[in-house]
Amino acid sequence: MALCAVPDATGALIVVDATVQNCTGFVLLENGDSLHFIERLFDPNFLTAADYQTVFQLGMTMPLLAYITAWAFQTVINFISKDKES
Repeated sequence: MALCAVPDATGALIVVDATVQNCTGFVLLENGDSLHFIERLFDPNFLTAADYQTVFQLGMTMPLLAYITAWAFQTVINFISKDKES
């Protein structure tokens, strides 16, 4: 069971009676809670179809954007270094 802990003036964590949704501090998990969370990540029904589409699009476009950015920096650096060689 997850607990809500709020830091006091000295920085020590004090467990308060608040739900996890209303917690303004830190959520403390037990071993069983983290295992349940990991199982939910691998559950195909955890994400919606729109979420899967977004993840797929990010997976396809991020490497392409990284390559284009690196190519642009290389072009600018080569242009600047050629100007200094002349």
